Amino acid sequence: MLVMLAWLSRASPLPGSAKAWRWRGGVNKNLSSSAQPEDSINQLKSWLPNLPMPIAATGVAATGLLSYIYMELRTYEKQIKGLDQKMETQIKGLDQKMETQIKGLDTKMEMQIKGLDQKINHLDQKMEMQIKGLDQKIDMLSETLSSKFDALNDFKTQLLIRMEKSEDRVDAQLRELVKRA
Repeated sequence: MLVMLAWLSRASPLPGSAKAWRWRGGVNKNLSSSAQPEDSINQLKSWLPNLPMPIAATGVAATGLLSYIYMELRTYEKQIKGLDQKMETQIKGLDQKMETQIKGLDTKMEMQIKGLDQKINHLDQKMEMQIKGLDQKIDMLSETLSSKFDALNDFKTQLLIRMEKSEDRVDAQLRELVKRA
């Protein structure tokens, strides 16, 4: 292959030489980096009838090799595209699965929060009822104590009145005794 390339690159005016090939628009002019592989293969096939036999045979082999490489590249490209699509599908599936799980967890947490809120509200209501009950008991005890204090004050007042009356009687009796004595 290297001998072939060396022969093609020499500057001899023979038909099929590199100079004649370049003049007809050969490799150096048309095989740019932006050309598609199909274009390169088709160009090589179109040049083959104009080349001398050893070069044509090498060209056929090179064309076959390029065709094989191109087909392998196309196969790998299709496989890579297939893998890319498969990975995209799997990623989308995982994204959807995660979104579903997150939504499920959000819903579960919301339900738990609502349940806790209801329990807290129930406990608040229960505590309010107990506080109201205690307030009522305290009010009743206060009223009872107040009425008992009032009764004690009345009893004390009556006792003081009786004691004064008793003192007055005792004083009167003592005066009488003193007068008699």
